[in-house]
Amino acid sequence: MLKWQNTYDWDYVKLQPRASYYEEAWGGQFDYNDYEGVLPKVVKGPIGGVADLEKITVLVHPQSLVHSLVQFTDGSQLAQLGTPDMNLPIRYAMTYPHRAESPDKPLDLLTCGALTFAEPDERAFPCLRLARYAAAVGGTACAILNGANEAAVGMFLRGEIGFNDISRRVERALERVSVQYQPSLADILEADKAARRAAL
Repeated sequence: MLKWQNTYDWDYVKLQPRASYYEEAWGGQFDYNDYEGVLPKVVKGPIGGVADLEKITVLVHPQSLVHSLVQFTDGSQLAQLGTPDMNLPIRYAMTYPHRAESPDKPLDLLTCGALTFAEPDERAFPCLRLARYAAAVGGTACAILNGANEAAVGMFLRGEIGFNDISRRVERALERVSVQYQPSLADILEADKAARRAAL
């Protein structure tokens, strides 16, 4: 797995077939008898169109303890809480539908403090605006956004660019790389490569 990730510079957890189970929880449907490369064929995605995107609310949660939250038709809300790192979500993605025993210390609700939420300021979080744009455009736009973001974040972590340059590089890639509609897996991989080049 690590060799594959290092060779192709892709986030394996996002790409591997178990990642599709999360989509099933949100209404996605897959044909596990028909694989398109490494992924099962998508019969129905959880996001059917731009109108579905308007149902998604983004909140800023500084404590990073709520990893996901969904509101049901009756108004009740269900949140997944965990320690403020990605160990639990990644472990769950790799072991779904089972829940593997964790070596990490669980979240202590008595000592974690208050949970606060706020609406995002898109001037402070420009990549959120770009993500909404890419999702609305469709096709390979999200692959372009993701590839450029991963490349720009890598440059930031190596000290090659500043933090605020990340969104500028992502926006530049979205402007320069052509979007393909009804893409094949090869189209998506090519969009990712082109976006990484455009982010440099």
